[in-house]
Amino acid sequence: MRILLMLPAVLPAIVLVVAAFGCSSIQPDVTAASAVASNPAVAQVLAVSCYNCHSNQATAQWYAKLQPSRWFGNAALESLNFSDWGTYDAQHRKNAIRQIAAVVDSGTMPPSGYLLFHLGARLSPEQKAAIARWAAAEGVVAAH
Repeated sequence: MRILLMLPAVLPAIVLVVAAFGCSSIQPDVTAASAVASNPAVAQVLAVSCYNCHSNQATAQWYAKLQPSRWFGNAALESLNFSDWGTYDAQHRKNAIRQIAAVVDSGTMPPSGYLLFHLGARLSPEQKAAIARWAAAEGVVAAH
């Protein structure tokens, strides 16, 4: 019972410590991301900011699973799994790229809950622009 009373005071401290130290130093497989995007800058963005939730090649440590989006299953993997990219037909890939560009442009991806534990996954304006150029080069969205 005493532990439950202390939880509201201790939990924010745990979250701050995890956020301060970020995720593991293990680097995602950029080679796998290159199969999705031949542009190295885009492949790097996808590997660092997307693959922990949207591939079977997650490199996240145990505390990354504390994010709310992971508590009730992995809907992210169900909606887009980069590990299955090679099995997607051309239309499915175009739709996925269109959606990636849209959620990156709107700022809904990566989600804020994920960014709490993965500070390095936050996208810079330059990285967002690289995603937009990639989508435009794939012919799925107009260039900005």
